[in-house]
Amino acid sequence: MKKNYFSEKLKNTIFILVFLSSIITYSQTTITFDLGLGDNAQLGLTEDISGFNFTINGGAGDDITFDDGSGSPNGSNSLYDDNLDIGGITMWTIKSIDGSEFQLMSIYLQEPGIGASTSGTISAFKNDVQVGTTDAINFDGTKTFSTNPDFDDIDEFRIEATDINFYLDNLTYNSPVLSIDDITRENIISFYNSDTKELRIKGIESGKTYLQLFSINGKQLLSKEFVENNEVSISLQDFSTGIYILRLRTNEGNINKKFFIK
Repeated sequence: MKKNYFSEKLKNTIFILVFLSSIITYSQTTITFDLGLGDNAQLGLTEDISGFNFTINGGAGDDITFDDGSGSPNGSNSLYDDNLDIGGITMWTIKSIDGSEFQLMSIYLQEPGIGASTSGTISAFKNDVQVGTTDAINFDGTKTFSTNPDFDDIDEFRIEATDINFYLDNLTYNSPVLSIDDITRENIISFYNSDTKELRIKGIESGKTYLQLFSINGKQLLSKEFVENNEVSISLQDFSTGIYILRLRTNEGNINKKFFIK
């Protein structure tokens, strides 16, 4: 019996199961806390800075304070606190003032080595509902979340520990990663061929494109650069079954896709 070409083609070419797809414009912003205040200026339990509200859950005598770089290990302006009691501050809440969504890219958190908690947790929220899971975090420098989909489209995040006393600096955020319903044009086509175990991508219109592939845990597994109007084939022979994150950086914006390899 003659084979149905279209059915055979569908069988051999399994299109990516897209959980998340987006094109976003480049609007990455870093808050560096150049407030023009004197060192150790007390700001109270809550303070609005550059479109964000920063709040600690301390009690009487606890304040968010400003450090002019003389105390911070990274030598730049930052937020600190004057927590002198064990367990006096256990949570920082950081959210957009007007409720607008953002993607958390990274933040600097450094415990100064005075016996406070050196690690804790971070959680993402949107409309007062937690997004994804609560993740462990160390207070030992810059923490990156750009490949963690839980932080792609949020309006708040919370940092918790049993005894918080750290320097907070360089909060970097971006426009939120939008769902496919928010996209006005999707010209990038990507598909996975189960027979050849290749990922193919085509439809880039102009300029260079930078491709990265991450595990679901955020580990970069490969990177590649290619130019417009080329169909790119990437072998996935050595990749095990699981969920992966494909990120394309183009002149038009970023494209992020989760997909599953059988």
